[in-house]
Amino acid sequence: PHVEDLDYRVDRHGEDLTVDAEGYVLSVTPDGHGLFHPLKPFELGVLGIGATAGEIEREPTPAATGLLLLGLGLSASIAALGHAVALLSATGLGLRRPVGVRGRTADSRDIDAAKGHGQDEAIRETLALARLCDDLGYHRFWLSEHHNSASIVGTAPEVLMAAIAATTKRIRIGSAGVMLPHYSSLKVAEQFRVLEAIAPGRIDLGLGRAPGSDPLTAFALNQNAANAVDAFPEQVRDLQCWVSGEPLPEGHPFEKIHAHPTGPTSPDIWILGSSDYGARVAAYFGLPYAYAYFFTEGRGTEEALTLYRQTYRPSARYPEPIATICVWALAAESEAEARRLLMTREFWRVGFEKGIRLPLITPEEAAAYPYTEQERATIDKLRSRAIVGTQEQVADRLNEIARQFQLDEMVVVTWTYDPVPRRRSYELMAEAFGLHASIG
Repeated sequence: PHVEDLDYRVDRHGEDLTVDAEGYVLSVTPDGHGLFHPLKPFELGVLGIGATAGEIEREPTPAATGLLLLGLGLSASIAALGHAVALLSATGLGLRRPVGVRGRTADSRDIDAAKGHGQDEAIRETLALARLCDDLGYHRFWLSEHHNSASIVGTAPEVLMAAIAATTKRIRIGSAGVMLPHYSSLKVAEQFRVLEAIAPGRIDLGLGRAPGSDPLTAFALNQNAANAVDAFPEQVRDLQCWVSGEPLPEGHPFEKIHAHPTGPTSPDIWILGSSDYGARVAAYFGLPYAYAYFFTEGRGTEEALTLYRQTYRPSARYPEPIATICVWALAAESEAEARRLLMTREFWRVGFEKGIRLPLITPEEAAAYPYTEQERATIDKLRSRAIVGTQEQVADRLNEIARQFQLDEMVVVTWTYDPVPRRRSYELMAEAFGLHASIG
């Protein structure tokens, strides 16, 4: 058929794909003709094909439309992703029973390298922070995965999780997340089965689809990275079976393979994301979902959470949808001090917008930097939305956001050049939310 004759379009990996009513993806040839490729059954569900009438918007598809069956998505960090979470980076924490929030709240951070300090110090500081958060009564501590970054150096969350599991008592430990397209689902399942054996009932397996880096680095990690991204839903399905010990679908080529070690408990699986795609995957498989609020300072949050909740398919383990978001927040003894510490992130964010990943710098260096007019506009926008201030101001803002999005849990990521004010920020938030180490 000619492209002009096709009239169904869906969104996949953030890009338009033309799909017919039977669920066939169209590849466009140079002369404007198309070849159909069937989508797999679980992809049809994720994309909404054939589910209910009207879910797919009907519109003419122009002949000029080209299709890219490949894309690099986001990952992230959530639930204690300390810039590793929120779904996002290297480490995170979880607050429990926050004021005005149903259930519990999660906090997070990345493993951030600072100028003048060794990256190895950032790793050890993360381990120390995890112990502190365990003592303070946080519910979770999540670690993000990033590669080829001089500012976020948590490249192996599963290794850090093992170290933290062995040196903490009660806090849940998770990935925010494992960037699944880089790896074999079986190997990830085996790693997390080992972690579950080390800390039974305390392991979270957060999964992301993005590279956690640039495309070239993604290719270096997995030379089949492009195709692996498209296989993300299938990887999630297989991983879900191997981690829980449930059988793979009948006829699956690996149905006789099992992930070891087995045990009476299994990790909780979360889907992390910053787009509608992750929300659809989480809803389809009946899994908890964490949205990276701080990626866009909140834009798209309501749409993603609404989509997740409205299309959620109950699963045996999670009969109801479980959603969280990851925000960036910083508490200090005064609002002025919190604003001063925020300057480190402001400088980092300006670089991030230009694709630069440098180590964190001091607030004084950031204040003295000769920003352009456009860069100052970026900073002004960030400041207007920043969740910073005294513990009361930060707690009030977090509760407001939690009520707005009807959250059971929230993730907070905090970066500072010096680890001391970051630790103090987590202490202040724990006090504000009435956390206690005995909560378990």
